[in-house]
Formats: sequence, C-alpha cells, structure tokens
Amino acid sequence: MSPAPRLERWIVTLALVSALAGFAAGRLSARLSAEPLPSAGAFGEFRRAFEAEFQLSPDRRRALASVLDAYQGHLETLQARGLAALGPELARLNQSLTEILRNRVLPESERERFDQLCRVRSPAWPAG
Repeated sequence: MSPAPRLERWIVTLALVSALAGFAAGRLSARLSAEPLPSAGAFGEFRRAFEAEFQLSPDRRRALASVLDAYQGHLETLQARGLAALGPELARLNQSLTEILRNRVLPESERERFDQLCRVRSPAWPAG
C-alpha cells in the first residue's frame, strides 16, 4: 500500500473526528449557555396564573421570579420582626409589589387588564 491512501484515510478520519467533536462542543455550549427559567419558588400558584394570564416571555418570567423572590424575602423579614408590625408594612409591601408587577414586569399593553384583575381581587393575586 502506498503512502497516499494512508494519508487520505488519516485526513478523512481527522475530518470526521473534528466534525463530531465540533458538533458535541456546540451542543454542550448551547446547553450550558441556555439560562434555565427559574423554578416555581415562592408564590408558585400566583406565578403560574400571572405567567399564563399575560403569556410572559422568558425575560419577563425571570423578572417576575426575581420580584417574587424579593417579595418573599421582605415578608420573611416582617414575620421575623413580629406580627404587630406586620399589618401596615404588609399593606405597603403589597402596594409596592403591585406597582412593580404593573410597571416593570408587564408590557404597557397589558397594564389595563392587570388593573382590572387587581380590582376583582382573585385569591391568587396580590392585594394592591
């Protein structure tokens, strides 16, 4: 066997291995760079209802999760301080949550519908 067919075989083998490695690296890179959506976390029922009602994009879902996680942290702080202080501060916290959801999470086109839902005061929605 002459050296030329051997060289061709090595070139073909190298090309196939390189292609497979590139494909595998691309899939791995895409999987690692794709930021997963946050888990249900705090207020799971409200979050699912809000996401379904307003058909939120992945970015808006992440914003909602961040807002609800912060809200949960504030609630826990209030509860740790005792129930006596909870009433007025909880009302302010709920108003703040409603304003943030309306003005920062939702697009402007959905705000009127959000206002209507807050007036109805479904149990799954925050008091506002």
